[in-house]
Amino acid sequence: SFRCEAFTTATLDHPNIVPIHDIGVDADGRPIIAMKLVRGTPWNKMLEDDWEALSQDEYLGKHLPILIHVAQAVAFAHSRGLIHRDIKPSQVMVGEFDEVLLMDWGLSVTVDENALQKHKGLSILEVAPTIVTASNPAGTVAYMAPEQTLNASNRLGPWTDVYLLGGTLFYIL
Repeated sequence: SFRCEAFTTATLDHPNIVPIHDIGVDADGRPIIAMKLVRGTPWNKMLEDDWEALSQDEYLGKHLPILIHVAQAVAFAHSRGLIHRDIKPSQVMVGEFDEVLLMDWGLSVTVDENALQKHKGLSILEVAPTIVTASNPAGTVAYMAPEQTLNASNRLGPWTDVYLLGGTLFYIL
């Protein structure tokens, strides 16, 4: 699953998705991922810190653009046939210069094999499981879409991530 996560993330070359540079194994045979070093703050920490410190207008003015960047990353993933399945503020890093990166694609699922292969030409076995093979329920309970709570994953789709983005917006508000 670690290798699949690395390959999945590597297929998503977008400014708001953390880049993967390489995968391999260390001297002890443990898998490793070389990814962009992200210096910054987890978005959930920023939201907590800013809740009391900023006026409502300042708070929304600062955090709604971050949500838009996350939504752009998600839309890009959807165009490549993938869904994230675990979108929440703690999965987002905001860098020192306000760059926004959606992290942790470990629960992602391939919902459109043709779109994925069209853009990267990878074998479906190298990336995220499909809606037929993915384990379910999966995700973070406080944000999960109703279809994520079912035993079968065949009802997942881009709408699942849209629900998670709505849950994130609700958290912000």
